[in-house]
Amino acid sequence: QQALKDLDADRAKDALERLAEAQRQLRDALERSKELFRRAAAEGDLANMSKESRELAQEQRRWNSEISSADSSRAAAAERELAQRADSLGARLEKLGKSLEQDGRRERLDSASRQATKAGEQMNKAASASEHGQRQQAGEWGQEAAKSLEPLGDRLQQERQSLQEMWRRDVTAALDQALGETSRLAERQLGVQKSLEAGDRPVSAVRAEQGSIEEGVQRLVEQMRKAAGKNALVPPAIGSALGGALQQMQRAREAISNTAPNVREGAEEAGSAVDALNAAAYQLLQARGDVSSSGSGSGLAEAIEKMNQLAKQQGGLGREGAGLLPMAGNGAIQEQLRRLGERQRALADELQKVRAQGEMPGASELADEAKDIARRLESGRLDRQVVERQERLFRRMLDAGRTLQGHEEDDRKERQSTTATDDSVHLAPALRARLQGDDDRLRVPSWEELQQFSPEERRLVVDYFRRLSEAGPR
Repeated sequence: QQALKDLDADRAKDALERLAEAQRQLRDALERSKELFRRAAAEGDLANMSKESRELAQEQRRWNSEISSADSSRAAAAERELAQRADSLGARLEKLGKSLEQDGRRERLDSASRQATKAGEQMNKAASASEHGQRQQAGEWGQEAAKSLEPLGDRLQQERQSLQEMWRRDVTAALDQALGETSRLAERQLGVQKSLEAGDRPVSAVRAEQGSIEEGVQRLVEQMRKAAGKNALVPPAIGSALGGALQQMQRAREAISNTAPNVREGAEEAGSAVDALNAAAYQLLQARGDVSSSGSGSGLAEAIEKMNQLAKQQGGLGREGAGLLPMAGNGAIQEQLRRLGERQRALADELQKVRAQGEMPGASELADEAKDIARRLESGRLDRQVVERQERLFRRMLDAGRTLQGHEEDDRKERQSTTATDDSVHLAPALRARLQGDDDRLRVPSWEELQQFSPEERRLVVDYFRRLSEAGPR
């Protein structure tokens, strides 16, 4: 009985520890997301207010053209409504300026706020003149209001683009720094592995070097946590790769810390750590390319766009499944079901990649559901329940894409890449064709392609592409 009590106590303790760890991870995720959502909200607010100011200016010009023949009381009421909207725009701009004070935007947004408020005052004067039948004076005040509003739309749009560019530079610089540091740490870690294999250094010196590298990786993990909290295109999986490298380093150090050091085990763990650092560097390189070529400053717009594209693919798979349903009992469609299942599984893999980006709600559950549907289709099981699950998955993916979308419109319509500078690396045409895709972006080799190399060779390849991405090949 005592043994059972002890077992129950241990289980309860383990459950409490797991719960505490889950709560800690949730707090970290919320804290990490706070800055990201602040940035996404600012982008959306600036887009909406730029659009609102343009609409106000257009409606004011229309009012000005109609005031000479319009009913005075109705014109006054319409103008007062425009004045309320202008006042509201001014208040929202002032609030946004306060939230962006740390980004150096408050002064310019306060100026825009005063401009909108001034337009509201001029509109109220135009409304008052219209009520008293003073059409000419009302028209003059209306013209002044239109002049006050006219430049606001472009100013706010420029402010938005400037802010996005600054945020992209901020995150890209952090990724560049992390890439360089990861490459240096991988080189040092490779030295630890070689020293353990060759036995050319005292174990105590190798152990001290391993501890120093671990401290560097811990600092990197914190840097990546901050970067992932600023842009949705920086996947938290980078931190996981660094964490895996850290665990392997700790095991390597522990293996050579005993009175009878297990040098062979230490060398194996040290080599695994090199590979984990290579994987982290590879993910950093991809994230850098995604951030630098994105249109938004937070990366959420691109994540949402990706989810919407996947939702359309899921809708197509669902329609295809529904079309095959009447023939479900026919053995001749087994090959079609298998191919449909393969496409469903490919979509599940893409959802897993979206989940790795870290900031799309419910992507993990959506990926699990897509995989289960794929398994059923691949095994030839197609019935009404499977088709309904495909339809529900489609709707859930659409909802996930809308969750953070808001009303922001992408008036740039395309992603913008950074222009190459005069000191860019020049590539021979044959090499450029291999290294660049149709969009002239650097094509980073896939991790599968890197598997044919040794850990040291992988480190050299990743470092080579890091240098190319920093120089901006053309």
